Amino acid sequence: MFLLGRQPAPPAGSQRERLPAPPVASTSADDLSHGAHFDGPRLDTFDTEHGTLPTPVLAGRINVDPYSEDPRRNVPHIHLEPFQDEVMQCLDPQEFAAVIAQVRAHCERLDELHTQLVMARAGYR
Repeated sequence: MFLLGRQPAPPAGSQRERLPAPPVASTSADDLSHGAHFDGPRLDTFDTEHGTLPTPVLAGRINVDPYSEDPRRNVPHIHLEPFQDEVMQCLDPQEFAAVIAQVRAHCERLDELHTQLVMARAGYR
C-alpha cells in the first residue's frame, strides 16, 4: 500500500533525518489511495527503434480511494493496463468480469487458430 501526501518524520538521530525530505506529491485527502499492483505476462513485441522488447500486458492495480469525490473510487476497483501505458480505469467487479470474458473468448479463438496453424504447417511440408 502507499500513501501520497505528508510522510511521518523519522526518529531523532536516524540516518534518514540527514537526507533531504522527499517531495510532497499532494496534501489533499482526495489523493489518498490504497492499492496493490499485479503483474501481467510479458509478450515480446517489435519496436522499430529498439527491436524486440518484452512488453507487459494485462497488468494493473486493485485500488481504493476512500476520500475521492468520485463514489466509484471509494470502494475497491481495478485499474487495468491492457497494454503498457494504456489504462482502463476504475473497473467495478461486473466491468472487470466483462473484460475477463472478452480476453478468455479471444484466447479460445487463439487456441483454434493455433490448431489451424499446426495443421497448415503439417500439410505444408
